[in-house]
Amino acid sequence: MTRVPELNDMSNPLTQKAQAMLQNNPSLTASPDGLEMAVKMAKLEMESGSTEESATKLLELQEKYNKLEKKTSVQGGFTGEKLNGAKGFEDMDDGEQEKFLRQAAMAHDDSL
Repeated sequence: MTRVPELNDMSNPLTQKAQAMLQNNPSLTASPDGLEMAVKMAKLEMESGSTEESATKLLELQEKYNKLEKKTSVQGGFTGEKLNGAKGFEDMDDGEQEKFLRQAAMAHDDSL
């Protein structure tokens, strides 16, 4: 309790988890390090819960980001990705890349 002052508060979640560990594993009280181990295990259990929440929140935010990115993306802009089954820019040889860029430049000039 001197190293972890939170253990003095009986309503603290860490204290409650550590006590539950000791009740569920009475062999911990027999070991000189048992009380310390119960506190460490309680901390790990609490941290793992927040990690799961963070992972869920991250997944939710990634989905929102992808939706917003699709809604705000510029249509018809240059991309190296494969579109409609066409060969990707990175997959083209030098001659094909040059032809693609010339056609894109001419299409742009025609739209002006």
